[in-house]
Amino acid sequence: LFEKKEVEILNCSELPNLTFEQIYEDKLANETTAREMYLNNSYNFNGTIDSINYNEYTKQSYMTIKNVYVSATVYFNENQESVIKTYKKGDTISFCGTINDISPLIGAMDINNSIIIN
Repeated sequence: LFEKKEVEILNCSELPNLTFEQIYEDKLANETTAREMYLNNSYNFNGTIDSINYNEYTKQSYMTIKNVYVSATVYFNENQESVIKTYKKGDTISFCGTINDISPLIGAMDINNSIIIN
């Protein structure tokens, strides 16, 4: 059996702002440095919702969110499920989250444990 580990609730007001483009540009300049700088760190983001999806396996909703030209897959803290239901594709959203992965592909970035900022 899998044990569910307790996930820290982020305090968005204490986090710096960052764009997906900044991460992408830094990754292009030097991926090793960008990974060291951003992975497992938390930031405030905003963007436009490209899609809202549901993972049957994890029983959690997630979104594809786009800034200007870079997208990220954003997984939300489980306490955000009811808030996610109030959004739709095309809506602008502000949130904070922890960068979990930066892939070599444009826009292939995962952000976990996200909290929506109202």
